[in-house]
Amino acid sequence: MNTIIKPFNKLTTQELFNIYKLRVDVFVVEQQCPYHEVDDIDTISHHIYLQNDNSKILAYCRLYKIEDTFHIERVIASERRKGYGTQIMKAALKFAEQTLHADTIIIEAQTYAKKFYEKLGFIQTSEPFDEDGIPHIQMKYIVR
Repeated sequence: MNTIIKPFNKLTTQELFNIYKLRVDVFVVEQQCPYHEVDDIDTISHHIYLQNDNSKILAYCRLYKIEDTFHIERVIASERRKGYGTQIMKAALKFAEQTLHADTIIIEAQTYAKKFYEKLGFIQTSEPFDEDGIPHIQMKYIVR
């Protein structure tokens, strides 16, 4: 398995296709949530993914900075309960801290995933809110 981290302009068309296919398959089709999955934030993001030897994406997230705030979004694992989500989040946090010198990172997590993010060191910073028909909470990670 390889962890790959690339800004948008360094992704190949095949890599971008594979990323968008996974994101749409899960966030739009599986979760039955019609929204603009592909957005302008992709162009300012680092795309972080775990890939097997057959070039299949096992886990993915995007990391970006707006103003002085770092964000991680679109966290996904193609196969659940295999540790891929934890692996990709640890890679994203390490890259944000060591390469981008982030001191805090914000996520908007689906409420069912709260415990997953807490195990990684995130703390809840908002009450639940609706995002595209799915309950979410804002969470923050503080680099120690």
